[in-house]
Amino acid sequence: KCKKNPLKVLISSASAKIPLMKALEKAVKKIDNKAKVVACDLNENVLSAKIAEEFFIMPATIDSELDIILKLLLKHNISIILPTRDNELMFWSRHKEKLLKKGITVLVSDTKSLNTCLDKLEFFNFGNKLGLPFIQSSDNLNNLVSEKYVVKERFGSGSNNIGLNLNYNDAVKYAKKLKNPLYQSYIAGDEFSVDAWVCKNHKVKGLVLRNRLNVINGESQITKTFTNSKIENLMIKIV
Repeated sequence: KCKKNPLKVLISSASAKIPLMKALEKAVKKIDNKAKVVACDLNENVLSAKIAEEFFIMPATIDSELDIILKLLLKHNISIILPTRDNELMFWSRHKEKLLKKGITVLVSDTKSLNTCLDKLEFFNFGNKLGLPFIQSSDNLNNLVSEKYVVKERFGSGSNNIGLNLNYNDAVKYAKKLKNPLYQSYIAGDEFSVDAWVCKNHKVKGLVLRNRLNVINGESQITKTFTNSKIENLMIKIV
């Protein structure tokens, strides 16, 4: 009989994401007690390289490196890939069908969904069409009527280039610093993040709300979970 390889789950761009790695290790052992979590990163000196059960260097996730990446995945008997960095999601999404034919499942949305989420203007348009309470957004400042504005890059994650609580003239000046400026109405209030897990048939299986208590360069460093049924029901609808 052919011996089946144990389940091996790859965390891409593992960097210093140790809590994620440990949580994933605990989860996969429930499915297969011989399962392994493998880490990879472009940099061999990352913290995960020293802590993971298995680690390898991954080339940049660009189309020209696909063949090399595929050989590495097969060499390490990877079963499932969990991408962790926004900038690599489109790469994995474009090639997930090819990888699936090789027995490798990538946990990533389709390219249409990713385009909607990675483009903040498209994301607003998506919510606006469905009557969802999304913050007013435009690539033209004159399309917004607000006392104060937020100016940020239209594409990409992280908010290290964000201009907050600006008047009209300051918003015009700030936009000159950005490549693709997006304008939003400034909304005062508590900021929170939503982590959701969605299964193959698009049902939300789990959802966690987190207050962002300490934010550095757009990334939350300290968070606190909370519950709010009204917000949770709205987030499930959006997801």
